[in-house]
Amino acid sequence: MPTSSSPPQSSAVPVTSGLQLNAEYFRDRGYDVSAPEWPRKQGDVQELREATDAIEGLGLAEIVEHYDAQIRALEHLSPRQI
Repeated sequence: MPTSSSPPQSSAVPVTSGLQLNAEYFRDRGYDVSAPEWPRKQGDVQELREATDAIEGLGLAEIVEHYDAQIRALEHLSPRQI
């Protein structure tokens, strides 16, 4: 694993959107980080609480499909880059 003094030349680290601290940790060490939002998430938590129509009916299948598409978009990278 690279140290903070020697960041990798090209590495991608996917993290879930709830782990922003982890994203910052890896980004600070030279990794390209992907932290996509949940599907249909628009705005901050307070806005979602006030207007739940946008996420009404959001289920596991849609969430899995959303992240599956995000992961498949990374398939062009070599295993060393992930």
